[in-house]
Amino acid sequence: MLFRSIHYGDQQCKLGRRDAVYFDSNTPHSYQCEGKKSAEAIIVTMYQPPSAMPLRPVSAARTAPGTSK
Repeated sequence: MLFRSIHYGDQQCKLGRRDAVYFDSNTPHSYQCEGKKSAEAIIVTMYQPPSAMPLRPVSAARTAPGTSK
């Protein structure tokens, strides 16, 4: 079996066939194929911009403007 490894911060993890990982990409990370054959990966990223507005509780967000509870 061909192993791949991921380095995340100061940790290292070996990945086997059909393994998956989920992590915060703000932490330094890298990938490495440890074999003679190439490895394939599907990488999905999601950008979350800083919020311009402070978060509101869900109940407040559902209240229509100009109405009260």
